[in-house]
Amino acid sequence: MKHITKADDGHAHLTISADREPIETVEPGETFSVETYDYVGDILDEGTRMEDVWGTDELDDNINPVTGPIRVEGATPGDALAVEIVDIDLPDRGVINVFPNFGGLEASVFNLAEPSAPNTTFCEIDDGVVSYPTERGEVLEFPAHPQIGTIGTAEKHESVYSVKPHDHGGNMDCKDVTIGNTVYLPVDVEGGYLHLGDCHAAQGDGEICGISVEVPAVVTLRIDVLEDYQMAWPRIESDDEIMVVAAARPAENAAKLAYKELIGWLVDEYGFDETDAYQLCSAVGRARLAQLVNPTYTVAAKFPKELL
Repeated sequence: MKHITKADDGHAHLTISADREPIETVEPGETFSVETYDYVGDILDEGTRMEDVWGTDELDDNINPVTGPIRVEGATPGDALAVEIVDIDLPDRGVINVFPNFGGLEASVFNLAEPSAPNTTFCEIDDGVVSYPTERGEVLEFPAHPQIGTIGTAEKHESVYSVKPHDHGGNMDCKDVTIGNTVYLPVDVEGGYLHLGDCHAAQGDGEICGISVEVPAVVTLRIDVLEDYQMAWPRIESDDEIMVVAAARPAENAAKLAYKELIGWLVDEYGFDETDAYQLCSAVGRARLAQLVNPTYTVAAKFPKELL
């Protein structure tokens, strides 16, 4: 199985772009693993906390690195990549931070709070459990939920900052991009040019302080090419649901875009009449507010497979 490292020269970048040589080529149907940095390039540890690097070039130059581009043989514009997430191997520790003027309640957003001070909390991860040490001295435990925060393909005419979610994926921060699910991403350039990073050990809906339990990880993927497969926004399939993730501001626009694409998916691939699809989404659809902190917000609209 191919193993794609993160630390080799030219293997990690702050943009999702077609303007560089691929670091690896994989075949349709191939399973491979990818190393990813955490959301600040692994620069935080017990000796270096957010408080130490806030406002420095060291931090600015390491925000949300993604490993790539990974070229998929045979993928051509108009196709889609079907990316099955086989596994996400977590380390034994993650970190969660407060960024001044970045979280969903910060003054720069809606003046709901004064700018927070930078903060760093390290969390141990063991046997699928995250241990969070509180300021009052308690340790709270909750289940780990591994996910890929940023995954996307390159756009033909634009290099996209990896912090941004967009119609080719990017920083969606959606909990459903997780083990066992398949993510569908559009192909706009030959080979697709897949990038990924920003893995999380746990994230709440909305990611309200701006940061999850962030980790470096080793991600195992299986990839296929769907020929002539059109989509306006990334799609996700689990054992129980089909989903669409869309990005916009305000958040209700993201929800509307996601449901519009989901209705189109139901009509085009599952044979529903458009009116039925519209009404059924109103009756049984669900929406996940993925994140409220990135330049545009992401919402996942979902439909149960048992009705397909």
